[in-house]
Amino acid sequence: GNVDAQSLYAAKCASCHGATAEGVAGNPKLIGLTPADIESRLKDYRDGKQRGPKTAIMAGTAKSLTDEQIAALASYLGE
Repeated sequence: GNVDAQSLYAAKCASCHGATAEGVAGNPKLIGLTPADIESRLKDYRDGKQRGPKTAIMAGTAKSLTDEQIAALASYLGE
């Protein structure tokens, strides 16, 4: 599979984290995180682990993501 991480981000993530991952409306910026950070956080959210005040929102967003999609987002966003 070839995941289009940019389209996936635009569809699922940008409304809260911003078009360039700068963070909007009190939601955290993703700039500066490593791919490993992003991957572990998304998997934790998907698996129902508590990761701060936005956990419920992120769990809903992450629950439909595949491992492949998570890895693609991590490499797309990570630095």
